[in-house]
Amino acid sequence: MIGQSTLSYAVRRNSDNQTGVIIAGHAIYEVPGNLSYALIYQPNWTSSDYVNNITLGNVYITGDFAFVPYQNVSPQLLYITQDNYTRPIQLYINTTVRWNQLTETFVYKTGQSTGTTSGYIVYGYRFCLIESNVTGKTYIHTYCIITNVPASFGDSGAPLFKFGAGRDGRPWVGLYGHNLGGNPNMSIFISVEAVYQSNFTPLTVG
Repeated sequence: MIGQSTLSYAVRRNSDNQTGVIIAGHAIYEVPGNLSYALIYQPNWTSSDYVNNITLGNVYITGDFAFVPYQNVSPQLLYITQDNYTRPIQLYINTTVRWNQLTETFVYKTGQSTGTTSGYIVYGYRFCLIESNVTGKTYIHTYCIITNVPASFGDSGAPLFKFGAGRDGRPWVGLYGHNLGGNPNMSIFISVEAVYQSNFTPLTVG
């Protein structure tokens, strides 16, 4: 894998129904050479020494995120419990925030560095300026979700989600977006709206 980041969530490209996964765009475009595509690998966790890799496919950069074509995907996120038990959770809906308004929605994120952490969505901006720790350049991003959810290097791409229940009492999981960067006190996410506007649809079980 180029850089170190977390797989975000499964999507379908609307133009040809190609499935795949979303990752953080800067995991690719901040590497030397400014590659527009590259091979990406996911560790094979069945290997005792983690040296084996699964090739996912070519990465295509689209705005604030990258799309990795891959057939074997499902509408699931990972949730790590306090006793370090990892379980998949089904993704039911895609949701978003009220832009340019204060909000206090309780959410979770699961990343490879800090695992599952939680906090509140603080604010949603249609545009935000983010300075890269790698290149030193400032990038304009769209549909930014500001949270106080802890994150760290390697959590880029981590999905942001919440638990809820319908009127019938059935639980559901809602997706907000993927991690752009953060620290122990705050983190920024790119909303699923940016993905929708680039002709991709996050997969759900609904």
